[in-house]
Amino acid sequence: MEYRKYPLSVKVNGIRYDEVWIDRHYEAKHSETITDKLILLLVERLEAEDYEPDLEREDGFSFYVSDLWLDHKPYRVVWVTPPDGSYLGVRTAFRTSQRRSK
Repeated sequence: MEYRKYPLSVKVNGIRYDEVWIDRHYEAKHSETITDKLILLLVERLEAEDYEPDLEREDGFSFYVSDLWLDHKPYRVVWVTPPDGSYLGVRTAFRTSQRRSK
């Protein structure tokens, strides 16, 4: 799988990440409304917050689903952190009309 990698310093869950990896997955359905630049702006919205993982795999990867607002528009971002904390990865992002229920 090929990711686009961007230097971006963001602190999430008490961990400082200096690189964001963006999966091309979002392009299949959302390329008309979502761009890498928009995803990076959304990742900045994660700053200084603590999030509980939606899934923790046995290999140490943690997956999160976060509802975020940018320019008065709601988005959902599916992101991942590896066990070594070397980067923050974004699997997909898209516009949404409502918040998900847990």
